This record gives sequence, structure tokens and C-alpha cells, in this order.
Amino acid sequence: MSHLPDAGRPEAQSAERAAMAAVDDALRSFPLRAAPPGLAPAILAELRSPGHAPAARPVFRLSWMDFALSGFMALMLAGCATLKAHPKISAALDCGKQGIVDSIPVIAKDVLRLLGGSSPNWSSLETLEASYGLEVVVCAVQALTGSSSMTAMSTNPMVIKNAGAYLHDRGAL
Repeated sequence: MSHLPDAGRPEAQSAERAAMAAVDDALRSFPLRAAPPGLAPAILAELRSPGHAPAARPVFRLSWMDFALSGFMALMLAGCATLKAHPKISAALDCGKQGIVDSIPVIAKDVLRLLGGSSPNWSSLETLEASYGLEVVVCAVQALTGSSSMTAMSTNPMVIKNAGAYLHDRGAL
């Protein structure tokens, strides 16, 4: 076999093309022999033999992870159902949800006013948090920033900026 020049030079590329052309020509010009007549039946018989049958069929196996995930999900669903069915917890969740739903319309105007200045009115926002709860005020700010119908936000861009600062400060962003 002859030595080919380095691959980066132009003469190397032409030598490589010439070598590939010679291989291509040899593959096209050499006569092909026909396959032996018993080859295809022998291959099919081997594939149908009992030794190959288990490999051809998929095997259903359960691993420890299948059992662990199934058990975890069953326990989680049972725990959620138990908590939801517990009268005190269910009442507390409903009360908290209703408190937030009832309080947001009441404090929405105050929140818009407190966020409309050059910076958030932190002391007044803290007073609102003390009166209604941090979650209610944060929820009101999130509802106001997510609402497209609030005209005060469209006329005062400071509300959006200050709402972002407030939510970031309270860890809700």
C-alpha cells in the first residue's frame, strides 16, 4: 500500500479521492456470487430454534423501583385523601381560600395606591400585611400584576415595577 500525504494538504485530498474511486470501482466491477441455496432456510431455522425464542419475545419484569414508586404514590394519595377528609384541615383550607378571595377586592385599591409611587410604600404595605396577612397581600399583588383589565397599571408603569420589587422582597417571585 502506498503512503498517502497529510490530510490537510490539497494533494492529500486528491490522493484520498483517487483511493476512494479505486475502491468504488473495485466494488462495482467485481462479480457478485449468488448466496448458497440453503443459506436463507438455515438462517430462518436457527431463528426459530428454541434457543432463540426467549430472546425474540419481550420479558415482563418488575424491579424494586417499580414497587417503590407504586408504594410511594399510593401513600401520597392516601395521605392527601386523609387530609382532605379531615374536618379541621378541610375547614381551615376552605377558610383560608375564602379569606383570600374575599379580601383581595377589598385591598386591591389600597395595593394599587401603595405601589403607584416612585417606590413601594413599605410601611403601609406592612400595615396591610399585619391586617390581612402576608399571603393575602402577596396574592393581591400577584392578581393585580396578572390582570390585563387593570387600567391603573396601564396608566402608571411604576405599579408594575414596584409590584415586582415587592414580590421579590417577599420571596414570591
